[in-house]
Amino acid sequence: MSPGAIAATGTYSGLTAISNADTVTIAAGSTLSGASYTQSAGTTTNAGTLTTSGALTINGGTLTTTGTVN
Repeated sequence: MSPGAIAATGTYSGLTAISNADTVTIAAGSTLSGASYTQSAGTTTNAGTLTTSGALTINGGTLTTTGTVN
């Protein structure tokens, strides 16, 4: 996934494997969901909802959340 932000009330769903090595921001009121989420570097900042039906793997970087992780 390229650096990006999901704006409030935005939803990205139905994704397969999500990989992050840069910057992902999930705003309050928004949702990012997929089959799995892998972070190898960079940052994920979650104030909304991050949902996976499979593994959530952090191999490097940081995951900061004030929102919901399912």
